[in-house]
Amino acid sequence: MTIRKHSHYFKDVSHIKELDVYRVLDLFEVANPCIQHATKKLLCAGNRGAKDYEKDLREAADSIHRALQMISEDCSRVHPIEWPANEVRIDVIGQNGNDGEHYESGMTE
Repeated sequence: MTIRKHSHYFKDVSHIKELDVYRVLDLFEVANPCIQHATKKLLCAGNRGAKDYEKDLREAADSIHRALQMISEDCSRVHPIEWPANEVRIDVIGQNGNDGEHYESGMTE
């Protein structure tokens, strides 16, 4: 077997007679539904009869934009850490910050 440059772009399809968009999505493990929709639009842009090329590209861009929105939504979630009621160390750390100013001069470890 020859090692290819960028081998992650190649999939063994010797067991498949025909490929459709859904098989491609499966082979490349595209799990995000927005990216699935955009990929389908891009692979078949203007060739599905119902919509023209530009409309398909705009809808693919809309789907990609939604995927990016979802990433932003997920990153902005705030999950407060629930510390045990008797855990006072975190309160001390929290009030002191991380600049070391709370240590007295001459303090040793």
